[in-house]
Amino acid sequence: MKIQNPNLNLNQNQNLKSKSKSKSKLNQTTPTSFIEKSLYQNNNNNNNNNNNNNNQVSGINSEPTPHQKRFIQPVSRGKKFSNKLQFKAHEEVITSICYNSSGNIIASGAFDQLISLWDPKTGAHKSKINLGSRSTYTVNSLEFSTDDLSLLMSDSQGGVRIFDILTSRERIKFAGHSASVFDAKFCNFGKYVASISQDYSIKIFDIETNQCLHTSMNKSLCDSMAVLQENRLFTGHFDKTIRMFDIREKTITKELTDLIPDSITSLSLSSDASQLLVCSVDNVLRIIDVRAEKILSEMKSQRFSVASNKAQAFFSPDSQYIITGSSKGTVLIWNVSKSKLVFSFKVGIADLVNFVRWDPDDKTVACSIENYITTWKIQNQ
Repeated sequence: MKIQNPNLNLNQNQNLKSKSKSKSKLNQTTPTSFIEKSLYQNNNNNNNNNNNNNNQVSGINSEPTPHQKRFIQPVSRGKKFSNKLQFKAHEEVITSICYNSSGNIIASGAFDQLISLWDPKTGAHKSKINLGSRSTYTVNSLEFSTDDLSLLMSDSQGGVRIFDILTSRERIKFAGHSASVFDAKFCNFGKYVASISQDYSIKIFDIETNQCLHTSMNKSLCDSMAVLQENRLFTGHFDKTIRMFDIREKTITKELTDLIPDSITSLSLSSDASQLLVCSVDNVLRIIDVRAEKILSEMKSQRFSVASNKAQAFFSPDSQYIITGSSKGTVLIWNVSKSKLVFSFKVGIADLVNFVRWDPDDKTVACSIENYITTWKIQNQ
């Protein structure tokens, strides 16, 4: 049975700067995986159910609030994402979100100097961590440990800290950065923490001793890194360079200078660590073969516009798909094997969508916009 794609223009060679007002045609295709099967449904079923489903938001309230109505704007026919839940998470703009490895907690940080933990199924508030009262304090990154007992945070005051999830108390505070820490990751199977900062440094901290093991100075600012558990870091820089850092050797082992033509905003490794996803400010996603050090594919669309130097792109847990936000108030889903955009849904009028995540079960996506968190459930057929 043939079914219809969302109403998207998927021509990968079109000029990103052109502003065509014509509607794109619906293409006929056959879904090839659980996610794509979930994205589409029979057109007759969609027509019958459209009026009933458009304004349904499960979760805290059955009827959408005025704020929610602003965001529930389907942009494609035959969609199989349901607006599972939307809730106000902070008083100020959210600056980072992440799932724990079990998928039963979403952590969020914001300009209000708070980290909050949420139940992603109900939107119930589990706990909060108060970071202080300084007006310029910003949470830059969050990451759970693999056992879900600890939460790693980096901030705009040069801080890198680990919090106990059960007590909401600070366990470890690492010192050494003199400027905002853009990103921090657990590495070497949770023994170390790696951090990158506006002070141009990469630091490696030992969790057991609370000591800085090594500092490496960069030639360019770096906003994102990806970690290979076997002691390797990939960092993406404003000077268009990807650098590989060996934790054991305590040195930069390689620089890829000719692959990316513009500043890099985020990096993501595939589940088998064979491919590196790169998002850059030229509004193009690129997948790099880690071993061969060459570009395997490029993806772009008129619907995709990098929102800022914080714009993120991530592989799905099975590495078959990619999720990105956009400066056009949309969340986008891309098919890796087809190298194209397969789904787009609206979460704002003209708001920046920087922070997006897959849940570990590969069946829900989440994003933050302003001070709200929105999750969509992928419905099985």
